Amino acid sequence: MFGKTPSGERMNRMINSPNFKNGKFKNLSHTPDLTEGVSYYAVLKEFIFFKSKREKPGQKQYGPFDFAILECGQYNKSWKYIQMMPEEIIAAAGDLKATTLLPVHWGKFSLANHVWDNPIKAVVAIAQIKNQQLVSPMIGETVQLKGNNEFESWWEKIS
Repeated sequence: MFGKTPSGERMNRMINSPNFKNGKFKNLSHTPDLTEGVSYYAVLKEFIFFKSKREKPGQKQYGPFDFAILECGQYNKSWKYIQMMPEEIIAAAGDLKATTLLPVHWGKFSLANHVWDNPIKAVVAIAQIKNQQLVSPMIGETVQLKGNNEFESWWEKIS
């Protein structure tokens, strides 16, 4: 966990969230780890022994999308097959022709050799260079899918 223990208005927002139950955030519905009918063994076997025939998004007609949610956390060159590097996240948003990108899967805990807020800082910097619109709400903040979303860089205020 990072930052201060929530209190006051912030704690009230968390408690009032429909996803906050028994002191924890939880999905409202079951979210499976893999697609139905697929095993971890089959995924690893294909990954290790067979070349992927999947196309890059740019090779097929995708988008444009108004809103894309892409993972942006805990990256390392040693994990390049399971986590995207910051520049790959922005490239993927471009391949998808995403108007707005919501980077997720960062800041909950540290697994990598970088500080907890490095993923969002790197993605924000690259997005500015590439003119990719981002939204970066704090946990509990509402995102309007159709509308103007402006969020402060809240991670810069957490020690």
